Amino acid sequence: MERFSNSDPVDKKVNDDLATFVNSSFRNALSDDIMNELLKEVHRPENCDVLVKTRVNQGIWRLLRA
Repeated sequence: MERFSNSDPVDKKVNDDLATFVNSSFRNALSDDIMNELLKEVHRPENCDVLVKTRVNQGIWRLLRA
């Protein structure tokens, strides 16, 4: 039965407030203005070196089809 189930593996629950925030953040993207303000005020933790804003080459992005 487990082999054919369609669910992803999950880990233990986190704090309900944190889960609500994460779910909301991923469903409803922040506006560019709010994101830029947050990036000015909140800095990446020193030990999270891969937690960076995604960079996109706009020239290549415009060439791609939807």
